[in-house]
Amino acid sequence: MKQVKIAVIGGGSPSWTSRLVADVMLERDLPGGEIALTDIDAEALEVLGQVCERIRSECEGAFTARTTTSLDDALDGADFVIVTITTGGLEAMRVDLEIPERYQCFQTVGDTVGPGGLSRALRNIPVFVGFARAMERRCPAAWMLNVSNPLTALTRTVEKVSPIRALGICHGVEGAISDYGQLVGAEGEMSYRVAGIDHCSWLLDLRVGAADVLAEIRARLADGWRFDEDKKELVEGYSPCLKLYQNLGYLPAIQGRHIVEFFPFFLQDLAQVERYGLKRTTIADRERGRERHRDRARRQAAGDEAIPRQQSREAVAPVIRALVTGKRTVGTLNLRNEGQIPNLPLDAVVETLTMVDGAGVHPAAAGPLPPPVLAVVLPHVLRQEMTVEAGLAGDWDQALAALASDPLVQDLDSARPMLREMLEANRRWLPQFFPV
Repeated sequence: MKQVKIAVIGGGSPSWTSRLVADVMLERDLPGGEIALTDIDAEALEVLGQVCERIRSECEGAFTARTTTSLDDALDGADFVIVTITTGGLEAMRVDLEIPERYQCFQTVGDTVGPGGLSRALRNIPVFVGFARAMERRCPAAWMLNVSNPLTALTRTVEKVSPIRALGICHGVEGAISDYGQLVGAEGEMSYRVAGIDHCSWLLDLRVGAADVLAEIRARLADGWRFDEDKKELVEGYSPCLKLYQNLGYLPAIQGRHIVEFFPFFLQDLAQVERYGLKRTTIADRERGRERHRDRARRQAAGDEAIPRQQSREAVAPVIRALVTGKRTVGTLNLRNEGQIPNLPLDAVVETLTMVDGAGVHPAAAGPLPPPVLAVVLPHVLRQEMTVEAGLAGDWDQALAALASDPLVQDLDSARPMLREMLEANRRWLPQFFPV
């Protein structure tokens, strides 16, 4: 079995890199090889390189890890390219959150849909096109494994413009399934069927053995939200999902802070936000989180804090293992719709259960989305396609239409000035809208 080369774009990320590298190092079935970390932040890259060397040593990993600020160098001969970036960082994301809020448009996360998701997509799309073109030159047979948000739009961008094979990987569904099991005290291996798009997937079935978890949740909701008192915090985190289950008849396969951004109801004003106990992650929150991650990475590099010694629930390493060794894995992945959800547009990037083995990636047929779910998901699929087209062409009218049709924008008159402000504030990241 030949050695494997993995490139990590955004390898200086203190929140992602050590976790993903440890997962790969702990995959004992892999034959080993090289992990090349690349980043535009040389200082962060150096720290994470030291952390990864420590992971290799202490986990007895078969991979070597090195750092380079040259994208081409990292990509040369790669078999897999993991992408974990956010163009413009928190400086740009401040625009995504704070400008819409001035127009009474509130967001909990702001990285997938709504004004924030649109703005973030527009500045990342040309960067992802650049990654795809570089892969065509340096590693045309490689798989791109994207964990960057907005995951659907960016994975779709690569699928739309390049023959490069791209997968979007998010841990949200598996996390939600685990949490739902805890809510009803289910024990044992859970099986499920899921369909939708990233951060807006829906459970069509959820069982532990023969026990129907969805039916149990439905019965408890009918009995007045009867959940154990020690699950109170968990119930509160999923209260929007449970409310949607009661009204649509289908349960979201994602935590509440993400799903609410696909609806106008939960975020229509601050009183409603408070009613559902929704936490809106501010830039200050994110800055504090970034510093915590950076401090931890520095301590890990210095040997003053433990490094990861167990695999996380991220699917990246299992996907790599399956493609390299042929030992299959099954999980929730985002990829081109080839009919797995027949009532969504073909070629749209959709999220379903997928089997991966040595022959490739095989999405399971999820079947058509039920009408209540389709009524939610389809408009967002169409809007994300408009977003990708606007981001590729620098098309102001397409971007405006995508924003004005988003359910988080409740005042149509605000769409045009809001978009203009967001584009102007991030113009250094938007060459397609502001050519030099």
